[in-house]
Amino acid sequence: MICTPTQQSVVGGIPDEIEIKGVAHSWGGSGLNRVDVSIDGGATWTAADLHKPDDLLRKERFGKMFGWYLFSKKVKLTAEQKKMLKTGQQLKFELVCRNGNGEVKIRGGRVVFTNDQFTL
Repeated sequence: MICTPTQQSVVGGIPDEIEIKGVAHSWGGSGLNRVDVSIDGGATWTAADLHKPDDLLRKERFGKMFGWYLFSKKVKLTAEQKKMLKTGQQLKFELVCRNGNGEVKIRGGRVVFTNDQFTL
């Protein structure tokens, strides 16, 4: 689930990137090995960084790996997007995420959570 930026957010200026942060759960006990994020509704995906305390990771065993993971990723804007912002155009992004477990299954198919109408 994407936590920031929040829905309906409006950001001013011309940033180089959009930082996406959220949480994901390792359903089924097989752990979580990846979270992907997208700023274009799932047309393209970028692997996010997973954050879980090392002491918890050392205690986990396959089949008993339940829990929440934090994730984050700074997704760079394209040159075309930056050019549009410089000319005063408003851009809207559909932020989505998906996650895969230790059995390499993607949860939720294409979209797990949609954070639409994020605007620059």
